[in-house]
Amino acid sequence: MKKALRVSTAFSLAGLLAISSLMSPVNVAYAANGVQSMDVASDVVHAGDGVASRVEDSAGGDAAANQSPSTDVDDSTEEDFRADASVDERQVEPSDSSFQYVYLAYPNLPGGTDQVVAFATPDDGDALASATLNYISADGVRGTVDTYQTAGNSAAFVFGSTLKSNTYFMTSITYVLQGDGTEHVVDLSDRDYSFTVVDSSASSEGTSVYYADGDGNAVEAQSIQQALECADSPDGISTYAERSARNVGVIALDAGHGGVDSGAQGNGKSEADLTWKIMTACKNKLEAYGFKIVLARQQSGYYPSNDYLYRVQRCIDQGAQAFVSFHINSGSSGAHGAEVYAPTANGADYTQVSVELAKKVMNNLAAMGLTYRGVFQMAVGDEFAVIRCAREQGIPGILIEHGFISNYGDVANYFSDDGCRRLGEADAAAIIAQFPHPYSIDGISFSEDMGRAGTSINIGVNVVGKTDGLKYKFVWHKSGMDWSDDNWGIIGQNLTKPSVSWTLPQAGDYEIYADAIDSNGYITSTSDYKVVNWSLESLDVSGDARCGKPVKLQAKVSGD
Repeated sequence: MKKALRVSTAFSLAGLLAISSLMSPVNVAYAANGVQSMDVASDVVHAGDGVASRVEDSAGGDAAANQSPSTDVDDSTEEDFRADASVDERQVEPSDSSFQYVYLAYPNLPGGTDQVVAFATPDDGDALASATLNYISADGVRGTVDTYQTAGNSAAFVFGSTLKSNTYFMTSITYVLQGDGTEHVVDLSDRDYSFTVVDSSASSEGTSVYYADGDGNAVEAQSIQQALECADSPDGISTYAERSARNVGVIALDAGHGGVDSGAQGNGKSEADLTWKIMTACKNKLEAYGFKIVLARQQSGYYPSNDYLYRVQRCIDQGAQAFVSFHINSGSSGAHGAEVYAPTANGADYTQVSVELAKKVMNNLAAMGLTYRGVFQMAVGDEFAVIRCAREQGIPGILIEHGFISNYGDVANYFSDDGCRRLGEADAAAIIAQFPHPYSIDGISFSEDMGRAGTSINIGVNVVGKTDGLKYKFVWHKSGMDWSDDNWGIIGQNLTKPSVSWTLPQAGDYEIYADAIDSNGYITSTSDYKVVNWSLESLDVSGDARCGKPVKLQAKVSGD
Protein backbone atom coordinates (compact mmCIF):
# COMPACT_ATOMS: atom_id res chain seq x y z
CA MET A 1 0.00 0.00 0.00
CA LYS A 2 1.11 3.53 -0.61
CA LYS A 3 2.22 5.57 2.33
CA ALA A 4 -0.55 7.78 3.61
CA LEU A 5 -1.28 11.13 2.10
CA ARG A 6 -3.84 11.75 4.77
CA VAL A 7 -6.89 13.80 3.96
CA SER A 8 -6.71 15.42 7.39
CA THR A 9 -3.23 16.75 6.66
CA ALA A 10 -4.29 17.97 3.25
CA PHE A 11 -7.08 19.94 4.78
CA SER A 12 -4.80 21.31 7.50
CA LEU A 13 -2.78 22.69 4.61
CA ALA A 14 -5.99 23.96 3.07
CA GLY A 15 -6.62 25.84 6.30
CA LEU A 16 -3.14 27.35 6.14
CA LEU A 17 -3.71 28.44 2.59
CA ALA A 18 -7.13 29.85 3.34
CA ILE A 19 -5.84 32.36 5.89
CA SER A 20 -3.34 33.86 3.49
CA SER A 21 -4.46 36.02 0.59
CA LEU A 22 -1.02 35.46 -0.85
CA MET A 23 -1.80 31.76 -1.19
CA SER A 24 -5.29 32.21 -2.63
CA PRO A 25 -4.74 30.37 -5.93
CA VAL A 26 -3.55 27.24 -4.13
CA ASN A 27 -6.46 27.42 -1.72
CA VAL A 28 -8.81 27.34 -4.67
CA ALA A 29 -7.21 24.14 -5.89
CA TYR A 30 -7.56 22.40 -2.52
CA ALA A 31 -10.99 23.68 -1.62
CA ALA A 32 -12.66 22.64 -4.86
CA ASN A 33 -13.99 19.14 -5.32
CA GLY A 34 -12.28 19.01 -8.68
CA VAL A 35 -8.81 20.35 -9.37
CA GLN A 36 -8.94 23.78 -10.93
CA SER A 37 -6.17 25.41 -12.88
CA MET A 38 -4.36 28.20 -11.06
CA ASP A 39 -4.38 31.78 -12.23
CA VAL A 40 -0.78 32.87 -12.29
CA ALA A 41 -1.90 36.44 -12.69
CA SER A 42 -3.62 36.46 -9.26
CA ASP A 43 -2.66 39.18 -6.81
CA VAL A 44 0.44 37.70 -5.20
CA VAL A 45 2.76 39.39 -2.72
CA HIS A 46 6.34 38.75 -3.81
CA ALA A 47 8.54 37.09 -1.24
CA GLY A 48 12.36 36.91 -1.38
CA ASP A 49 13.72 34.88 -4.24
CA GLY A 50 16.92 32.92 -4.78
CA VAL A 51 18.62 31.75 -7.91
CA ALA A 52 20.03 28.25 -7.92
CA SER A 53 21.96 26.64 -10.71
CA ARG A 54 23.77 23.49 -11.74
CA VAL A 55 24.58 21.53 -14.86
CA GLU A 56 21.91 18.87 -15.07
CA ASP A 57 22.97 15.25 -15.35
CA SER A 58 21.23 14.33 -18.58
CA ALA A 59 21.74 10.60 -18.56
CA GLY A 60 18.65 9.85 -20.59
CA GLY A 61 16.48 11.29 -23.32
CA ASP A 62 13.63 12.28 -21.06
CA ALA A 63 15.87 14.27 -18.83
CA ALA A 64 17.26 16.00 -21.83
CA ALA A 65 13.87 16.77 -23.25
CA ASN A 66 12.65 18.40 -20.06
CA GLN A 67 15.53 20.80 -19.45
CA SER A 68 15.29 24.40 -20.60
CA PRO A 69 18.33 26.07 -22.14
CA SER A 70 20.68 27.50 -19.53
CA THR A 71 21.05 31.23 -19.06
CA ASP A 72 23.69 33.30 -17.31
CA VAL A 73 22.90 33.93 -13.66
CA ASP A 74 24.08 36.93 -11.69
CA ASP A 75 25.81 35.46 -8.68
CA SER A 76 25.06 38.63 -6.74
CA THR A 77 21.44 37.60 -6.47
CA GLU A 78 22.44 34.54 -4.50
CA GLU A 79 22.86 36.51 -1.26
CA ASP A 80 19.20 37.47 -1.19
CA PHE A 81 18.22 33.88 -0.69
CA ARG A 82 20.68 32.54 1.80
CA ALA A 83 19.17 31.57 5.13
CA ASP A 84 20.29 33.93 7.91
CA ALA A 85 22.47 31.80 10.18
CA SER A 86 21.93 34.23 13.03
CA VAL A 87 18.27 33.41 13.22
CA ASP A 88 18.79 30.09 14.96
CA GLU A 89 22.15 29.24 16.47
CA ARG A 90 21.14 25.91 17.96
CA GLN A 91 23.55 23.05 17.38
CA VAL A 92 21.48 20.32 15.78
CA GLU A 93 22.23 16.90 14.40
CA PRO A 94 20.79 16.30 10.94
CA SER A 95 18.61 13.23 10.47
CA ASP A 96 17.01 11.70 7.42
CA SER A 97 13.26 12.08 7.19
CA SER A 98 10.39 11.07 4.95
CA PHE A 99 7.39 13.14 3.90
CA GLN A 100 3.73 12.86 3.02
CA TYR A 101 3.74 15.02 -0.08
CA VAL A 102 5.40 17.89 -1.90
CA TYR A 103 3.10 20.11 -3.93
CA LEU A 104 4.46 22.23 -6.79
CA ALA A 105 2.04 24.85 -8.10
CA TYR A 106 3.65 25.76 -11.41
CA PRO A 107 5.87 23.30 -13.30
CA ASN A 108 6.24 26.09 -15.86
CA LEU A 109 6.48 29.43 -14.06
CA PRO A 110 5.99 32.65 -16.05
CA GLY A 111 8.78 35.14 -15.35
CA GLY A 112 7.94 37.63 -12.60
CA THR A 113 5.51 35.24 -10.91
CA ASP A 114 5.91 33.58 -7.52
CA GLN A 115 6.19 29.82 -7.21
CA VAL A 116 4.27 28.07 -4.44
CA VAL A 117 5.61 24.87 -2.89
CA ALA A 118 3.76 23.05 -0.11
CA PHE A 119 5.19 20.27 2.06
CA ALA A 120 3.93 18.03 4.87
CA THR A 121 5.90 15.91 7.33
CA PRO A 122 4.98 12.23 7.67
CA ASP A 123 3.19 12.57 11.02
CA ASP A 124 -0.05 14.52 11.29
CA GLY A 125 0.76 15.18 14.93
CA ASP A 126 3.94 17.10 14.12
CA ALA A 127 4.16 20.84 14.74
CA LEU A 128 6.72 22.64 12.60
CA ALA A 129 8.95 25.27 14.21
CA SER A 130 10.79 26.16 10.99
CA ALA A 131 11.46 24.83 7.52
CA THR A 132 13.82 25.70 4.67
CA LEU A 133 13.66 24.75 1.01
CA ASN A 134 16.97 24.28 -0.84
CA TYR A 135 17.16 24.39 -4.60
CA ILE A 136 19.60 24.71 -7.47
CA SER A 137 19.38 25.82 -11.11
CA ALA A 138 20.64 24.21 -14.26
CA ASP A 139 23.82 26.25 -14.31
CA GLY A 140 25.07 25.71 -10.80
CA VAL A 141 24.11 28.44 -8.29
CA ARG A 142 22.40 27.27 -5.12
CA GLY A 143 19.70 29.08 -3.18
CA THR A 144 17.47 28.69 -0.13
CA VAL A 145 14.14 30.10 0.98
CA ASP A 146 12.55 29.93 4.43
CA THR A 147 8.94 28.89 4.85
CA TYR A 148 6.39 31.62 4.32
CA GLN A 149 3.89 30.08 6.73
CA THR A 150 3.31 26.86 8.69
CA ALA A 151 0.23 25.15 10.07
CA GLY A 152 0.70 21.96 12.11
CA ASN A 153 2.87 19.61 10.09
CA SER A 154 2.45 21.58 6.83
CA ALA A 155 4.64 24.34 5.40
CA ALA A 156 4.36 26.63 2.40
CA PHE A 157 7.21 28.29 0.52
CA VAL A 158 6.62 31.29 -1.76
CA PHE A 159 9.42 32.55 -4.02
CA GLY A 160 10.57 32.99 -7.59
CA SER A 161 9.35 36.33 -8.95
CA THR A 162 12.91 37.49 -9.69
CA LEU A 163 14.28 34.20 -10.98
CA LYS A 164 15.72 34.26 -14.48
CA SER A 165 14.66 31.91 -17.26
CA ASN A 166 16.12 28.53 -16.33
CA THR A 167 15.25 25.15 -14.88
CA TYR A 168 15.32 24.88 -11.07
CA PHE A 169 15.59 21.69 -9.05
CA MET A 170 14.46 21.31 -5.42
CA THR A 171 17.27 19.41 -3.70
CA SER A 172 16.11 19.13 -0.08
CA ILE A 173 13.81 20.42 2.64
CA THR A 174 15.13 20.82 6.18
CA TYR A 175 12.85 21.37 9.13
CA VAL A 176 12.80 21.52 12.93
CA LEU A 177 9.80 20.49 15.02
CA GLN A 178 8.59 22.40 18.03
CA GLY A 179 10.23 21.10 21.19
CA ASP A 180 12.76 19.09 19.19
CA GLY A 181 16.30 20.30 18.54
CA THR A 182 16.88 17.82 15.70
CA GLU A 183 17.17 19.11 12.15
CA HIS A 184 15.33 16.74 9.84
CA VAL A 185 16.49 16.51 6.23
CA VAL A 186 14.27 15.40 3.35
CA ASP A 187 16.60 14.59 0.45
CA LEU A 188 14.95 15.37 -2.89
CA SER A 189 18.11 15.35 -5.01
CA ASP A 190 17.41 11.98 -6.62
CA ARG A 191 13.81 12.87 -7.51
CA ASP A 192 12.54 15.09 -10.26
CA TYR A 193 11.10 18.02 -8.30
CA SER A 194 11.75 20.78 -10.79
CA PHE A 195 10.17 23.74 -12.51
CA THR A 196 11.13 25.95 -15.41
CA VAL A 197 10.93 29.74 -15.42
CA VAL A 198 9.73 30.76 -18.88
CA ASP A 199 9.09 34.06 -20.58
CA SER A 200 6.14 35.88 -19.06
CA SER A 201 4.27 35.51 -22.33
CA ALA A 202 4.22 31.73 -21.89
CA SER A 203 1.25 30.15 -20.20
CA SER A 204 1.37 27.98 -17.10
CA GLU A 205 1.27 24.27 -17.71
CA GLY A 206 -0.90 23.63 -14.65
CA THR A 207 0.02 21.96 -11.38
CA SER A 208 2.04 18.97 -10.20
CA VAL A 209 1.45 17.16 -6.95
CA TYR A 210 3.45 14.25 -5.55
CA TYR A 211 2.84 11.77 -2.75
CA ALA A 212 5.26 9.36 -1.07
CA ASP A 213 4.80 5.64 -1.64
CA GLY A 214 5.53 2.95 0.92
CA ASP A 215 9.25 3.07 0.15
CA GLY A 216 9.44 6.85 0.39
CA ASN A 217 9.65 7.31 -3.39
CA ALA A 218 8.10 10.38 -4.98
CA VAL A 219 5.14 9.49 -7.20
CA GLU A 220 3.56 12.16 -9.39
CA ALA A 221 -0.23 12.26 -9.34
CA GLN A 222 -2.33 13.50 -12.23
CA SER A 223 -4.11 15.89 -9.87
CA ILE A 224 -4.35 16.95 -6.25
CA GLN A 225 -7.60 15.00 -6.08
CA GLN A 226 -5.87 11.80 -7.17
CA ALA A 227 -3.12 12.29 -4.62
CA LEU A 228 -5.68 12.77 -1.87
CA GLU A 229 -7.45 9.59 -2.96
CA CYS A 230 -4.20 7.62 -3.22
CA ALA A 231 -3.96 7.53 0.58
CA ASP A 232 -4.29 4.67 3.09
CA SER A 233 -7.90 4.07 2.12
CA PRO A 234 -8.30 1.49 -0.65
CA ASP A 235 -11.67 3.09 -1.37
CA GLY A 236 -9.97 6.35 -2.28
CA ILE A 237 -7.61 4.62 -4.69
CA SER A 238 -10.44 2.62 -6.20
CA THR A 239 -12.59 5.72 -6.66
CA TYR A 240 -9.95 7.43 -8.76
CA ALA A 241 -9.17 4.34 -10.80
CA GLU A 242 -12.84 3.75 -11.51
CA ARG A 243 -13.09 7.12 -13.19
CA SER A 244 -10.03 6.48 -15.35
CA ALA A 245 -10.35 2.74 -16.07
CA ARG A 246 -11.34 3.33 -19.68
CA ASN A 247 -8.85 6.13 -20.26
CA VAL A 248 -5.61 4.16 -20.06
CA GLY A 249 -2.31 5.34 -21.52
CA VAL A 250 0.22 3.69 -19.17
CA ILE A 251 0.20 -0.10 -19.14
CA ALA A 252 2.20 -2.48 -16.93
CA LEU A 253 3.42 -5.67 -18.59
CA ASP A 254 4.48 -8.54 -16.34
CA ALA A 255 6.65 -11.27 -17.87
CA GLY A 256 5.70 -13.95 -15.36
CA HIS A 257 8.37 -15.54 -13.12
CA GLY A 258 12.06 -14.64 -13.66
CA GLY A 259 14.99 -14.34 -11.28
CA VAL A 260 15.23 -17.36 -8.99
CA ASP A 261 11.82 -18.53 -10.25
CA SER A 262 12.07 -19.99 -13.74
CA GLY A 263 8.43 -21.06 -13.79
CA ALA A 264 7.17 -24.18 -15.56
CA GLN A 265 9.55 -26.34 -17.61
CA GLY A 266 8.75 -28.68 -20.47
CA ASN A 267 9.72 -29.79 -23.97
CA GLY A 268 13.07 -28.00 -23.67
CA LYS A 269 11.43 -24.65 -22.81
CA SER A 270 11.38 -22.41 -19.74
CA GLU A 271 8.31 -20.36 -18.84
CA ALA A 272 10.31 -17.31 -17.69
CA ASP A 273 12.13 -17.18 -21.05
CA LEU A 274 8.93 -17.55 -23.07
CA THR A 275 7.00 -14.93 -21.12
CA TRP A 276 9.83 -12.44 -21.65
CA LYS A 277 9.71 -12.98 -25.43
CA ILE A 278 5.92 -12.66 -25.56
CA MET A 279 5.96 -9.57 -23.36
CA THR A 280 8.67 -7.93 -25.50
CA ALA A 281 6.65 -8.39 -28.69
CA CYS A 282 3.57 -6.97 -26.97
CA LYS A 283 5.60 -4.04 -25.61
CA ASN A 284 7.06 -3.17 -29.00
CA LYS A 285 3.66 -3.02 -30.66
CA LEU A 286 2.05 -1.01 -27.86
CA GLU A 287 4.90 1.52 -27.77
CA ALA A 288 4.72 1.92 -31.54
CA TYR A 289 1.02 2.68 -31.15
CA GLY A 290 1.75 5.27 -28.48
CA PHE A 291 1.24 3.66 -25.08
CA LYS A 292 3.73 4.23 -22.27
CA ILE A 293 4.88 0.86 -20.93
CA VAL A 294 6.26 0.02 -17.50
CA LEU A 295 7.71 -3.41 -16.77
CA ALA A 296 7.09 -5.50 -13.68
CA ARG A 297 10.54 -7.08 -14.06
CA GLN A 298 13.62 -6.90 -16.26
CA GLN A 299 15.02 -9.76 -18.30
CA SER A 300 17.76 -10.42 -15.74
CA GLY A 301 18.18 -9.57 -12.09
CA TYR A 302 17.38 -11.00 -8.70
CA TYR A 303 13.68 -11.68 -8.18
CA PRO A 304 12.75 -13.90 -5.23
CA SER A 305 10.12 -16.59 -5.52
CA ASN A 306 7.50 -14.36 -3.85
CA ASP A 307 8.22 -11.32 -6.02
CA TYR A 308 4.76 -11.60 -7.61
CA LEU A 309 3.37 -10.12 -4.39
CA TYR A 310 5.05 -6.79 -5.11
CA ARG A 311 4.92 -6.44 -8.88
CA VAL A 312 1.60 -4.64 -9.16
CA GLN A 313 2.58 -2.05 -6.55
CA ARG A 314 5.94 -1.39 -8.26
CA CYS A 315 4.11 -0.70 -11.50
CA ILE A 316 1.47 1.45 -9.80
CA ASP A 317 4.29 3.53 -8.36
CA GLN A 318 5.45 4.17 -11.94
CA GLY A 319 2.00 5.37 -13.00
CA ALA A 320 0.53 2.12 -14.41
CA GLN A 321 -3.20 2.31 -15.15
CA ALA A 322 -3.66 -1.34 -16.19
CA PHE A 323 -1.76 -4.59 -15.51
CA VAL A 324 -1.27 -7.55 -17.86
CA SER A 325 0.58 -10.66 -16.67
CA PHE A 326 2.00 -13.18 -19.18
CA HIS A 327 2.26 -16.87 -18.31
CA ILE A 328 2.53 -20.36 -19.84
CA ASN A 329 0.39 -23.18 -18.45
CA SER A 330 1.51 -26.66 -17.44
CA GLY A 331 -0.37 -29.87 -16.84
CA SER A 332 -0.76 -33.26 -18.42
CA SER A 333 0.79 -33.85 -21.82
CA GLY A 334 -2.71 -33.90 -23.30
CA ALA A 335 -3.84 -30.53 -21.91
CA HIS A 336 -3.63 -27.74 -24.49
CA GLY A 337 -4.98 -24.29 -25.31
CA ALA A 338 -5.18 -20.81 -23.82
CA GLU A 339 -7.15 -19.33 -20.95
CA VAL A 340 -7.36 -15.84 -19.44
CA TYR A 341 -8.12 -14.80 -15.85
CA ALA A 342 -9.74 -11.60 -14.55
CA PRO A 343 -11.42 -10.43 -11.34
CA THR A 344 -15.16 -10.95 -11.08
CA ALA A 345 -17.05 -8.00 -12.57
CA ASN A 346 -18.64 -6.42 -9.50
CA GLY A 347 -20.06 -3.15 -10.77
CA ALA A 348 -16.78 -1.26 -10.52
CA ASP A 349 -15.69 -0.04 -13.91
CA TYR A 350 -12.15 -1.41 -13.59
CA THR A 351 -13.40 -4.95 -12.94
CA GLN A 352 -15.72 -4.75 -15.95
CA VAL A 353 -12.87 -3.46 -18.10
CA SER A 354 -10.73 -6.38 -16.89
CA VAL A 355 -13.32 -8.90 -18.08
CA GLU A 356 -13.77 -7.11 -21.41
CA LEU A 357 -10.01 -7.09 -22.01
CA ALA A 358 -9.72 -10.76 -21.01
CA LYS A 359 -12.37 -11.69 -23.59
CA LYS A 360 -10.63 -9.73 -26.34
CA VAL A 361 -7.30 -11.43 -25.56
CA MET A 362 -8.92 -14.86 -25.46
CA ASN A 363 -10.65 -14.29 -28.82
CA ASN A 364 -7.37 -13.19 -30.44
CA LEU A 365 -5.48 -16.23 -29.15
CA ALA A 366 -8.24 -18.54 -30.32
CA ALA A 367 -8.11 -16.87 -33.74
CA MET A 368 -4.43 -17.93 -33.91
CA GLY A 369 -5.50 -21.56 -33.50
CA LEU A 370 -5.06 -22.07 -29.75
CA THR A 371 -7.87 -24.03 -28.13
CA TYR A 372 -10.38 -21.73 -26.42
CA ARG A 373 -10.34 -22.82 -22.77
CA GLY A 374 -12.24 -19.78 -21.55
CA VAL A 375 -12.23 -16.53 -19.59
CA PHE A 376 -12.36 -17.10 -15.84
CA GLN A 377 -13.65 -14.46 -13.42
CA MET A 378 -11.93 -15.19 -10.12
CA ALA A 379 -13.88 -14.88 -6.90
CA VAL A 380 -12.63 -12.50 -4.20
CA GLY A 381 -10.42 -14.49 -1.84
CA ASP A 382 -9.63 -17.10 -4.48
CA GLU A 383 -7.61 -14.95 -6.92
CA PHE A 384 -4.12 -15.12 -8.28
CA ALA A 385 -1.96 -12.65 -6.36
CA VAL A 386 -1.50 -10.20 -9.24
CA ILE A 387 -5.24 -10.23 -10.00
CA ARG A 388 -6.02 -9.50 -6.34
CA CYS A 389 -3.39 -6.76 -6.09
CA ALA A 390 -4.63 -5.03 -9.25
CA ARG A 391 -8.21 -5.19 -8.00
CA GLU A 392 -7.22 -3.79 -4.60
CA GLN A 393 -5.39 -0.94 -6.33
CA GLY A 394 -8.44 -0.25 -8.47
CA ILE A 395 -6.95 -0.82 -11.93
CA PRO A 396 -7.85 -3.34 -14.66
CA GLY A 397 -5.76 -6.48 -14.36
CA ILE A 398 -5.65 -9.81 -16.20
CA LEU A 399 -3.43 -12.92 -16.36
CA ILE A 400 -2.95 -14.78 -19.65
CA GLU A 401 -1.99 -18.47 -19.93
CA HIS A 402 -0.64 -18.81 -23.50
CA GLY A 403 -0.98 -22.57 -24.00
CA PHE A 404 0.72 -25.47 -22.22
CA ILE A 405 4.48 -25.93 -22.00
CA SER A 406 3.77 -29.59 -21.20
CA ASN A 407 1.99 -30.12 -24.54
CA TYR A 408 4.20 -30.86 -27.54
CA GLY A 409 1.69 -29.40 -30.01
CA ASP A 410 1.38 -26.05 -28.22
CA VAL A 411 5.17 -25.82 -27.88
CA ALA A 412 5.82 -26.67 -31.54
CA ASN A 413 3.14 -24.34 -32.90
CA TYR A 414 3.40 -21.30 -30.60
CA PHE A 415 6.59 -21.24 -28.52
CA SER A 416 9.26 -20.69 -31.16
CA ASP A 417 10.69 -17.15 -31.35
CA ASP A 418 8.28 -16.31 -34.15
CA GLY A 419 5.41 -17.93 -32.29
CA CYS A 420 6.11 -15.86 -29.18
CA ARG A 421 6.17 -12.74 -31.33
CA ARG A 422 2.77 -13.59 -32.80
CA LEU A 423 1.33 -14.28 -29.33
CA GLY A 424 2.60 -10.97 -28.01
CA GLU A 425 1.26 -9.03 -30.96
CA ALA A 426 -2.13 -10.71 -30.59
CA ASP A 427 -2.21 -9.62 -26.95
CA ALA A 428 -1.24 -6.09 -27.98
CA ALA A 429 -3.99 -5.94 -30.59
CA ALA A 430 -6.54 -6.82 -27.90
CA ILE A 431 -5.16 -4.13 -25.55
CA ILE A 432 -5.32 -1.52 -28.32
CA ALA A 433 -8.91 -2.51 -29.06
CA GLN A 434 -9.80 -2.10 -25.38
CA PHE A 435 -7.95 1.21 -24.87
CA PRO A 436 -7.91 2.99 -28.23
CA HIS A 437 -5.95 6.22 -28.38
CA PRO A 438 -8.01 9.05 -29.87
CA TYR A 439 -5.02 10.31 -31.88
CA SER A 440 -1.76 9.16 -33.45
CA ILE A 441 1.39 10.62 -35.04
CA ASP A 442 2.12 10.08 -38.71
CA GLY A 443 5.68 11.36 -39.03
CA ILE A 444 7.57 14.66 -38.99
CA SER A 445 7.86 17.12 -41.88
CA PHE A 446 10.49 19.81 -42.62
CA SER A 447 10.19 22.97 -44.70
CA GLU A 448 13.59 22.14 -46.24
CA ASP A 449 15.07 18.69 -46.78
CA MET A 450 18.54 19.90 -45.76
CA GLY A 451 19.50 23.05 -43.86
CA ARG A 452 22.51 25.30 -43.40
CA ALA A 453 23.97 26.18 -40.02
CA GLY A 454 22.62 29.48 -38.74
CA THR A 455 19.47 29.49 -40.87
CA SER A 456 15.95 28.53 -39.74
CA ILE A 457 13.47 25.94 -40.92
CA ASN A 458 9.96 24.97 -39.88
CA ILE A 459 9.26 21.55 -38.36
CA GLY A 460 5.81 20.05 -38.17
CA VAL A 461 4.49 16.86 -36.61
CA ASN A 462 1.61 15.21 -38.43
CA VAL A 463 -1.10 14.34 -35.90
CA VAL A 464 -4.35 12.66 -36.85
CA GLY A 465 -7.46 12.04 -34.79
CA LYS A 466 -8.77 13.97 -31.80
CA THR A 467 -6.13 16.64 -31.21
CA ASP A 468 -8.00 19.06 -28.92
CA GLY A 469 -5.95 19.89 -25.82
CA LEU A 470 -2.72 18.27 -27.00
CA LYS A 471 0.64 19.87 -26.24
CA TYR A 472 3.75 19.37 -28.35
CA LYS A 473 7.47 19.10 -27.67
CA PHE A 474 10.38 19.03 -30.16
CA VAL A 475 13.92 17.94 -29.25
CA TRP A 476 17.10 17.43 -31.26
CA HIS A 477 19.88 14.96 -30.58
CA LYS A 478 23.15 14.45 -32.45
CA SER A 479 22.92 11.14 -34.27
CA GLY A 480 25.11 8.37 -32.90
CA MET A 481 26.14 10.35 -29.81
CA ASP A 482 25.35 9.80 -26.14
CA TRP A 483 22.89 11.97 -24.22
CA SER A 484 25.40 14.31 -22.60
CA ASP A 485 24.65 18.03 -22.50
CA ASP A 486 26.57 18.82 -25.69
CA ASN A 487 24.59 16.36 -27.79
CA TRP A 488 20.98 17.42 -27.30
CA GLY A 489 18.83 20.51 -27.22
CA ILE A 490 15.22 21.63 -26.94
CA ILE A 491 13.62 23.11 -30.04
CA GLY A 492 10.28 23.88 -28.38
CA GLN A 493 8.06 22.54 -25.62
CA ASN A 494 4.61 23.11 -24.10
CA LEU A 495 3.47 24.19 -27.56
CA THR A 496 -0.20 24.36 -28.45
CA LYS A 497 0.45 24.00 -32.19
CA PRO A 498 2.12 21.00 -33.87
CA SER A 499 4.86 23.07 -35.51
CA VAL A 500 7.93 25.07 -34.51
CA SER A 501 10.73 27.13 -36.06
CA TRP A 502 14.25 25.74 -35.54
CA THR A 503 17.45 27.75 -35.89
CA LEU A 504 19.88 25.17 -37.16
CA PRO A 505 22.96 24.49 -34.98
CA GLN A 506 26.39 23.50 -36.25
CA ALA A 507 26.76 21.06 -39.12
CA GLY A 508 25.98 17.41 -38.48
CA ASP A 509 23.32 14.71 -38.54
CA TYR A 510 20.47 15.14 -36.05
CA GLU A 511 17.64 13.01 -34.74
CA ILE A 512 14.48 15.06 -34.29
CA TYR A 513 11.96 13.88 -31.70
CA ALA A 514 8.40 15.19 -31.65
CA ASP A 515 6.00 14.36 -28.82
CA ALA A 516 2.26 14.83 -28.79
CA ILE A 517 1.31 14.92 -25.12
CA ASP A 518 -2.03 14.36 -23.42
CA SER A 519 -3.01 13.60 -19.82
CA ASN A 520 -1.95 9.96 -20.27
CA GLY A 521 1.60 10.57 -21.41
CA TYR A 522 2.90 11.00 -24.92
CA ILE A 523 3.17 9.56 -28.41
CA THR A 524 6.56 10.08 -30.01
CA SER A 525 7.78 10.24 -33.59
CA THR A 526 11.42 10.42 -34.73
CA SER A 527 13.04 11.64 -37.93
CA ASP A 528 16.58 12.36 -39.18
CA TYR A 529 17.79 15.74 -40.41
CA LYS A 530 21.12 16.88 -41.89
CA VAL A 531 22.66 20.32 -41.31
CA VAL A 532 25.60 21.55 -43.46
CA ASN A 533 28.01 24.34 -42.56
CA TRP A 534 27.60 26.51 -45.66
CA SER A 535 26.25 26.57 -49.17
CA LEU A 536 27.27 28.49 -52.33
CA GLU A 537 24.03 29.93 -53.65
CA SER A 538 25.33 31.96 -56.64
CA LEU A 539 28.34 33.56 -58.33
CA ASP A 540 27.98 37.09 -59.72
CA VAL A 541 30.33 38.42 -62.44
CA SER A 542 30.72 42.16 -63.11
CA GLY A 543 32.91 44.13 -65.53
CA ASP A 544 33.76 43.71 -69.20
CA ALA A 545 35.03 40.27 -69.98
CA ARG A 546 37.79 41.53 -72.31
CA CYS A 547 41.40 40.58 -72.51
CA GLY A 548 43.49 42.71 -70.13
CA LYS A 549 40.45 44.13 -68.25
CA PRO A 550 39.63 43.27 -64.57
CA VAL A 551 36.55 41.22 -63.74
CA LYS A 552 34.95 41.16 -60.28
CA LEU A 553 33.68 37.81 -59.01
CA GLN A 554 31.27 37.79 -56.02
CA ALA A 555 30.24 34.52 -54.38
CA LYS A 556 26.98 34.48 -52.39
CA VAL A 557 27.45 32.06 -49.49
CA SER A 558 24.92 31.06 -46.80
CA GLY A 559 25.56 29.45 -43.45
CA ASP A 560 28.73 29.60 -41.39
